[in-house]
Amino acid sequence: MGVATKSKSKKKVISVGESNDRNTIKDDIRKRIFSIFNDCQNTMTVHRRAVGMMTTLLHRCDVSGQSDQFNSTVLSVVDRVLVHYNKDLPVERICRFISQWIAAISVRNLNGNNEQQEVEEDDEREQDSSQTNGNSSKSKDSISPEMIQCQENFIVTLLKFLVGRSSSHEKSVRFRSTLLIADTLNALCEDYEFDNQLWAQLTNSIMMKSFDRLGGIRRQSIHCLARLQDHSDPDDQVTNRLIEMIYHDPIPEIRQTAVTHLVITKRTLKIILERTLDQNVQVRKEAFNSIATKIDMKVIPLTLRMGLLKNGLQESDPTVKEICSSMLINHWLKSLDDNLFKLLHYFKVEMFEKETELALLNIFQHGMFLDHYHQFEWQAMNNNHAIYLHVLSPSFVEPSSAECKSSTTRSIEQPSRSTNGEANRWQYR
Repeated sequence: MGVATKSKSKKKVISVGESNDRNTIKDDIRKRIFSIFNDCQNTMTVHRRAVGMMTTLLHRCDVSGQSDQFNSTVLSVVDRVLVHYNKDLPVERICRFISQWIAAISVRNLNGNNEQQEVEEDDEREQDSSQTNGNSSKSKDSISPEMIQCQENFIVTLLKFLVGRSSSHEKSVRFRSTLLIADTLNALCEDYEFDNQLWAQLTNSIMMKSFDRLGGIRRQSIHCLARLQDHSDPDDQVTNRLIEMIYHDPIPEIRQTAVTHLVITKRTLKIILERTLDQNVQVRKEAFNSIATKIDMKVIPLTLRMGLLKNGLQESDPTVKEICSSMLINHWLKSLDDNLFKLLHYFKVEMFEKETELALLNIFQHGMFLDHYHQFEWQAMNNNHAIYLHVLSPSFVEPSSAECKSSTTRSIEQPSRSTNGEANRWQYR
């Protein structure tokens, strides 16, 4: 199997080959596949139509018994992609096209194959115009079980090929194969059912990649592990590995990616909360963003909820503080239909007075609820109304960090684990 080197002309990185004998069916298949990939590496404008052309060719090869030739030719092109570590545009375009194609042939809805069928009909009209009328009655909104099986067989073949290549000693091959595995897994339907043997091979391969000495490969492995998590298993090895990477990987970008892709469960909730204390700003931002977008405020225990809010609103980094503010206003408050006093009900003002003051002050600084006191029934005032008026009054002074920290009890008993083995700068209190 030849490996192409980078060409200096016309940005064409991958030479996918030429056919010497064009009289045989096999060489015709190779010629068409090479032509499609050559076009796809030059521009992305042809990708949409190329997806349909490749799918049509896949089906025709399956019907004519040429699936092996089709598979070997496509995989030979993939092999030429794997040797390129740097992000050259032609290589990136081909990787993008492969992902788009896998996404197209994995879709199981009725409209997912219109593009392929339109291309198929166009080809048939070019070959024999007399067949056009016969094909015009063909439904564009259906796909046969045989076609579905053909497409799934190719996906399995591609995944097995990439899993085998991922154990290479060459860093470029390990990186690209892991990247393409991640793209293929992400392209598959959410309800895609893996063969048990393939699932085991995938899991073992990606777990090994998560220990790779190269950070880029470890980070790519997280995108694969995300699809392999089993949140119903309390001792799931994939989830356990993601947690290890969140706590102990020395590269912040890897910890950040792991936080993004960790499935939120009762078990992993505290882990995500602790990452708001990470020593790296980007990891803290991602942790706050995951909490805001994935976790209902009511699910977070009261003490942890108020500790989270307090630490976020007192953040030294303004970008982290802004994400915490967004979590408070755009997620927590909106989830309660923008009812401020419903929100205060979940803050337990009598227990967390200083934290509630910080939250109200942040809300007022965004120009919200400044005239809400007009709606009060003064005869039925409670603690929530009182603290609202207190923070709104001109004489209110923002609580200092020391005052706020001394006002609450410790909410996470054990100090958050740091990636360098030292205690974090601060904890939930």
